[in-house]
Order: sequence, then structure tokens, then C-alpha cells
Amino acid sequence: MRLPMKLYLSSYRLGEKPEVLTNLLSGFKQHVGIILNAGDLASSEVRSERLKRVTERFEQLGLSSEEIDLRSYFGEIKISKKDIEKFGLIWVQGGNVFVLRRAYKQSGFDMCLDAMLQSNIIVYGGESAGAVILGKTLEGLELVDDSRIVPEGYHHNCIRYGLGLIDYTIIPHYKSDNPESSNMDILEEFLRNKKLPYRTLRDGEVIIYS
Repeated sequence: MRLPMKLYLSSYRLGEKPEVLTNLLSGFKQHVGIILNAGDLASSEVRSERLKRVTERFEQLGLSSEEIDLRSYFGEIKISKKDIEKFGLIWVQGGNVFVLRRAYKQSGFDMCLDAMLQSNIIVYGGESAGAVILGKTLEGLELVDDSRIVPEGYHHNCIRYGLGLIDYTIIPHYKSDNPESSNMDILEEFLRNKKLPYRTLRDGEVIIYS
């Protein structure tokens, strides 16, 4: 893994160590950019409820927040450092990792994020798909997320590689009281048979790079 980077990778919501997340933000702006695009297959009502819920969680930690909708940058003008530099933390919600990867690519967020993390300008946090996307490959993730479903405005080509910021695949919701947990056993078996590196995360657990 390349350094320096500050990462807070959770299986479910903020996990059991939100105080560590706030410590990571020491010296950074106390304003959070929330990315919900992994959930773009959901209705606008569901999306609004998700945004309200995560905003309230950050308010409880004394952090202000606002949404970054990557679909706003799907045209000729891509997201840039100027659009991101007002945030100290980028927080990425879970959902469909293939939809999220398309959003990163179409908006230019993948390149922007990499540059800002390498410069230690922001902290990156994500839950479920928001954490999984940092791995080198998305191979096997089609067992838990449908790679064929494409929201309106998205390119249909499926991207099967991650950002490569960590050198293993995260398996979230592992052995947890979560509807997606049983599928993660299938994913683990696939990755193990393929001899691809992975780490499991139970709901509540987090992986932290500081």
C-alpha cells in the first residue's frame, strides 16, 4: 500500500470506533462530503432517508456534512480538487459496488481521490461497497452485487478492477446479523479458491490506516 493515506473502512455504518474516526480528522477540516452513488438504484425517497440518517450520525460526532452527487460530474466537466478541498472527510455509503465504480470513473473521482489521498489532503471513509472499492480487483463481487443493473445516466460497460489503494479484497458483513451475510460466505470461498488476498469484516469492525 502506498503512503501516506488515512483510511477508515467499515463493514456497516460507522462501525464500533467512531472516536477513532474523529481522531483521524484531527488537523483536517471538520466537514464531511457524503457519497451515496452506490445506492443509485434506489428510489429518491430511500436515497433521501439514507442521507438524513448518515447526516445525523455525523452531527452526533460534531461534524457538518453535505452530499457529493457524482452524477453531477458525468459530463465534460469532471470533479476536481477544488470541488473536494472544502472537506476533511469523504464518506462513501454502501450499495452496489459496480454502480459505485462506474460513478467514480464517469465523474473522474477515482483520479481526484488518488491524488488527494497521496497528498494527505483528506481522510477517506467508507462502509461496505465504499470500502470494498479500494481493493485491486472486483473479481467475485458479482456473486453478491449484480454487475448488470445500470441506473439511468450510467455507462453500461462493467469495470471489474478497484482503485488499488489496498492490496486485498474486503469481505463486509461477514458472519453478521445482516441479510447479506450468507452471500459473503460464497464470496470468501471464491476468493480462497482463486488464491486472491482478502480480509473479512464483521458488522461493527473497521480497518484503519493512519
